[in-house]
Amino acid sequence: MMKRITAIILAVLMLSGCQLATEEKREDRLQDKLVGVFVTFEPLGLDFDIEAYLNDHPGVLSGGEVTLDLGEGMEYAQRLPVTVTEGDWLVPGHEGIGVGRYWNGECWTGFSGEGICELNSNIADSDEGAVIRVEGTVFFPDGSDVELCANPVYQTGEGEFYVIQGNSFHSHLEKDGSMSHSVKDEKTWTENGTETGYSAEFTTTVRAVTPAEQVALVWMSEDHRPLGREEYLPGQLPETLTPAEGAAYLIVEEISGDGTVRSLCQPGGEMLTVYYRGEQPWCLPETAQILWEE
Repeated sequence: MMKRITAIILAVLMLSGCQLATEEKREDRLQDKLVGVFVTFEPLGLDFDIEAYLNDHPGVLSGGEVTLDLGEGMEYAQRLPVTVTEGDWLVPGHEGIGVGRYWNGECWTGFSGEGICELNSNIADSDEGAVIRVEGTVFFPDGSDVELCANPVYQTGEGEFYVIQGNSFHSHLEKDGSMSHSVKDEKTWTENGTETGYSAEFTTTVRAVTPAEQVALVWMSEDHRPLGREEYLPGQLPETLTPAEGAAYLIVEEISGDGTVRSLCQPGGEMLTVYYRGEQPWCLPETAQILWEE
């Protein structure tokens, strides 16, 4: 995404004394590897060292306006240190959920925070380099106005982590609607006469679901008579469900303030998935295995 920075913003930054870590060797930062994203629901509010960028690229200022590709200008972005907690990135002063895949010195390791669902991860490592592709989904209630910021997390050659300001994307999620955003980076270098590469891409998808406030399960016979009814609150669905004796199919009632949505489960359909909203703004899936008799 391109970002326009006017000469007025430049003046404000210079007057505010915004000094980022310009003493760092930017060529070293260009070799830092993308190892994850830290997803937030508002911008991190980090700055960009526009003064240093203009000093190094005097030809880009024309007519009082600069057109800047933040991907190419990553080394001028303010960064925040990041630590790895059990199952997520920890960024002091900011709340969010994260995904990470990185080399810890011995093997590839990674994690995804609560709220990142339907995770699909692939790492291909060879003599030519490493290729990382990670996809995850965050569920929100139908009709939500969502703002997400996919903030890139990098790893330095010393094994330290930091995050920079990422792009924001907005969406009004209609029923069953979705949108995706990817953060990617590619690098190549020559070591001992051999060219090596590193490519990473992290894709975050936002998808609308209808969260249930209560779930009712009605076991039905072949002649369509109810054999039993079970009711569960969000987060209390058991991991396995045993059909009532003689049950031929199951009616699932997802009850919310908007009404009741009914669906049918028959033998052969062994997994039941419903969604609920907890304390966070996103929704979580809840699954149960149906133990149909063979």
